[in-house]
Amino acid sequence: MAYVHQVAGLFTAKHATALQPQNQAAVITARFNALLAQHSFLQLPSFFAQKLNVTTAHLNHCLKTVTGFTITHWLQDAMITEAKKLLYYTNEDSKQIAFALGYEDHAYFARLFKKITGQAPLAFRNKFRE
Repeated sequence: MAYVHQVAGLFTAKHATALQPQNQAAVITARFNALLAQHSFLQLPSFFAQKLNVTTAHLNHCLKTVTGFTITHWLQDAMITEAKKLLYYTNEDSKQIAFALGYEDHAYFARLFKKITGQAPLAFRNKFRE
């Protein structure tokens, strides 16, 4: 569902840009979304800022202005989307998925997943595999 939302958002954003001029924050946000699609969510916010030739604070400000969310939110959202894919389509346990996603502490991954989605990783898997 999150993937469909992201694709719909990209489609809407692409068509909206052709119809109306954009401000700098919207342009930077669009470029950030393109970079996030190309690079890993494991990159630091400073990596994306450097690629966009802006400061991390400015990137964060632009994202918050346009979307209402910070860069951390968008990086975590990308991680959760990938985690959900792995939970749904593989039989790997939560610990293996956490390590595959770059988390050294699988318990932290499980807490973060639950905080963001409202359910534990394996509860998510069981809910959609029934």
